[in-house]
Order: sequence, then structure tokens, then C-alpha cells
Amino acid sequence: MATLKNSPEKGPSLSERQQQILGLLAEGKSNKEIAADLEIEQGTVKQHLFVLFRKLGVVSRAKAAVVAEQLLKTSNGRRSEVASSKVPTYKKGHAVKKAERYQWRLISAVSLALPDFVAAATSFEAISLRNHFLADFQARAAALLESLDGQFSITPDGGLVAWFGHPKTHLDDTDRTTYFAQCMYEWMQAYVQINQPAFDGVGKVDLGVGVASHPELVEEGVESLYSADAFRKATLLAQHSKIVHRPLSDLLTKKLSANSLSWMDIRTREGGKAIQVRNVGEICAIGSATGALVDSSAQWGGLPFMNSICEGVKESVAQWLSVESWPPLAASSLMDAMGNFAYAKGIRLLRLRAPSNQRRDRLLASYIKQIEVLFEALGLEEKKIYSTGGERIAGLLGVIAQSGPLMVELYGLKTLDSFKALLGEASLDLLAARPIIFVTANLPQTGNKQTCVRLLGSRPHEQPFTRTFTMTQPEITTFPEGIQVDFQAMLDSLSEASRAILIKAAEDTSQSLASCITQECDSHHKAQACIHELTSLGLIVPGIGGGFEFRDSSTIEAIHRLGASPLEMHKE
Repeated sequence: MATLKNSPEKGPSLSERQQQILGLLAEGKSNKEIAADLEIEQGTVKQHLFVLFRKLGVVSRAKAAVVAEQLLKTSNGRRSEVASSKVPTYKKGHAVKKAERYQWRLISAVSLALPDFVAAATSFEAISLRNHFLADFQARAAALLESLDGQFSITPDGGLVAWFGHPKTHLDDTDRTTYFAQCMYEWMQAYVQINQPAFDGVGKVDLGVGVASHPELVEEGVESLYSADAFRKATLLAQHSKIVHRPLSDLLTKKLSANSLSWMDIRTREGGKAIQVRNVGEICAIGSATGALVDSSAQWGGLPFMNSICEGVKESVAQWLSVESWPPLAASSLMDAMGNFAYAKGIRLLRLRAPSNQRRDRLLASYIKQIEVLFEALGLEEKKIYSTGGERIAGLLGVIAQSGPLMVELYGLKTLDSFKALLGEASLDLLAARPIIFVTANLPQTGNKQTCVRLLGSRPHEQPFTRTFTMTQPEITTFPEGIQVDFQAMLDSLSEASRAILIKAAEDTSQSLASCITQECDSHHKAQACIHELTSLGLIVPGIGGGFEFRDSSTIEAIHRLGASPLEMHKE
């Protein structure tokens, strides 16, 4: 582990901007994300990092991230000491203290334990192999996590702990977690095979992969996550993973992500009992990327419309479908069922996870990286240079579809419009003649609880006679501690002002939404922006007598629950 050259009491002298960059670096953010957060150029970020590395006495981002965490902990500790040494002020006999607000979040974590040869490297050849491997390993993990909106921290031995669910929640965080775990394990197998001569004499090379999910109390407004029970469980499972030679998961993660990939039960040889790990409970294994997927179509009435869609796409004509649901979590469950149905029919499956940041460059980078993972796994070669990112996405998908029909599923809150805009008309025309089924998520603007699939034809444009299949929602698996990831994901995607409006209105229903908007927005322009943001997600709708109101009573209840501290809820 890198150590600071300066005294730990004083620490290195850093400017305010350098401290900001150091904090973002500790969160595992890339140069591009740091530049976007601070609204500066990427070149400026690189210049600051060069100076920071010299001040910290490190030569890599990984070591800088470790030192950054040490500095932040030390800095926070000093702030706490200074704060506690101040003379408290009193009001009516009680110390005035800012109320801390906490919220439940479901954290899904992945721990990657390095192969044994990394720690055992002593000779020049072994150390060289270790260093090259670590560079490739960390670069691969960081790029994939960035595309999936995940966070990570490098462990002192060069391993990695990644997590989803904080600071941004997604509808499919457990799916993203298990997918990342599966990808990294299979990347390791391919990496050893490609570089086999270098690994001769090293022995068994196994990457330990552990996955776990756990509800965590997280302080509101704090983006870092230094400790979590999910980390502890995932780390335990990563060590056991090397014994069974498969990524291991706790039972909760499997329950919440049962349909997104293949699973394997782990049982004793005698008696066939489920194996349990101390302090984790029953465990299971993540299957291979080519393993069988669960058929959950019965939960959705058998999905009879999928037969004609699967047959039709084999005639080299694209099909676009919009899955519209409220609450939005049901859309992810239905898309899982549709994807597994098509996969069983021999159609290749590509599941794309949308990032929270809907900026065009962020969307392009995220989707392209996820597509590249499948592209590489199939051993395909990219021969053409494209002028735009949208054209490259269309080109890569077209090449994949040449080897057989393909289903592309885009998970998120509202992926239909954003993906259309990302591709552009020329790419949409090109894909119309490809055997690809596009399944996108969307939110109905009005109405009560409902889930439907809208068939849009070979191009994703609203047609006056669009066929729509409305379905009854099955009971969704309940999250622990009453966590509602769909509403949390919507709140996390909102601006600070829009979020404050919703929480204020949900806490005091005697106030009108118009009144809350006026209180939180100091200008007409800001108010209009908030209204547009909230109506686009369907959280508020035009009122019958004018103005706006919450979509329904269940939305009010959900927002109120998420906006209140768990401690306050316990008192109630």
C-alpha cells in the first residue's frame, strides 16, 4: 500500500480543487466523470492528477484511491474532533444539533479476490506477470463498472470491491451486480487461455468472485460508502468461490435477480442439502453466460404475442416494443420474462443497462461498452470506422445480428426516447432491415397501476393503430426493510429542487403542489423546469381543477416513506 510522504497529522497541502478531485477519485470516478461533475475540461483533471500523484507519493490511480480514502477518513476524524471541541449553543435547555437523516438502501456488492499467484510473486518473471495482470484486470473492471453505473474501491492487495445501489439507485441493481460478477469471472477464464504460455507453471489460476445484497442505513447526502454488510458477505463468498470454481452469491441476491441470468444450486454430496456459509446463510452459484435461463412467462399469462414476434424477426425485419408500466419495477420483471422467452427460441440476448446520467456522451459510452462485451465474447471483428457514436451502436448490433436473430433489451426508467435520439434517423433506417427485436422501457404518463407491451413495428414511431397487450401484474418479490427501488431510482434521478418539492408535498398533504413549487423555486424558469421534470416521469399529473397533483395515493405514500428518516418512521 502506498504511504504518504507527509506527516499523517498535517497531511499534504492541497488546494480546494485538488481536494474535490481527490474525493471524486476515492469514489472510483473516471477523468470524464470528474470533469463533468466539476464542469472542467478532462485535460485540466489530468493536470491536477499529475500534481496530486507527486504530492501523495504515488504512481497510479489505484494507489491514489487508497491514499485518498485514508486522507478522507483522517480529515473527517479531525473535523469531528474540532466540532466536538466547540462550545455547544443551547436553546430551551437543549443543545442545538442538526438532525441527521438516514435512508434504507439495498446495496448489492461484488468482491473480487485475486488468484493466489499474485500474492506469491517473488521472482522477476512472476512480478512482471502480476503487474501486467493487475493493470489489465483493474482496467477491465473499471471500464465495465463505469458502463453499468457501479462504484468500486481497490483493496490494498490489488483486488476490488464494487457495489450498486448508492449513491444512485437503479431498478435493476442486483441484475447489474450479478452480470458484472459473471463477466469478470468469464473474462478471467478467457484471459488465462489467451495468455496461456505466460501462466505455465503458475498452477490453478482462479479469480474468487462473491456477490451479496443487504439493506444498509445510509446517511442522506453522503455519496461515499466505506463499510457495508454487503461488502463483508461478498468478501467471504469470494474466498469460498475459489474452492467451487464458480462465482458465489447469497440467497437474497438470487431471489431479486432470479430471471436475469443462469443459476446453479450448490448442495452436499450426501443428502443433497443446501450449503450454507457462516454469517451469510444459504448460498448458490452464478452460471455461465450460455447457461439456461428461467422460464417466467407463466407469470405474465404465457406471453402469447411473443411467438409471432420471434417468428417475424427471423425474416430480417426489426421489431420495436415498448414496455410501459407503473410502478416501473414491473417493467423490468416483464422484460426479463420476454428476454428469457426469446432466448429459449434460439434468439441471442443482449441486455443493456441505462446509466442514471442521461447525457448523450454518457449514454453512448455506456451502451457501446456493454455491446463490446458481447461482441468480444462472440469473437467478432470490427472492420468499419463510424462517424458518430449512434452509427457505431447500429453497426455493432448489425454485425452481431448477421450471425443470427438478436433481442436487445434496454432497462431503465425511460429508454425508448433516449435510445431513438441516440441512434438518429439514419441508423434507425439501417436497423429496420436487421433481424433484431428491440425491447425498451417506458413510463405511462397517466393512469393507475398497469403494465402493457406496445408493438411499434420496424421503426420506433408512434402509430395510430399500434397494437397493445395489457397484462395483469404478478406479485413482485418484496425487498427487505420496505425498500422501494423504483421510487428511489426516480428520486435519485431528479434535480435537488424537484426532489425537495416532492418530499415537502408528501410530508404535508394539506399543502398544494403549487405552493411547494413556489417555496422551492425562486424563479419562473426554475419552476417550469421542475414541473417538466416531474411530469416527464409521471410522478405528478395535471389536476382536474387546474394545477398539478400527485399521480395517486400510493405515490404520495412511497415518496413520504423515502423522504422520512427510518428513525422517524420507527417512532411513528
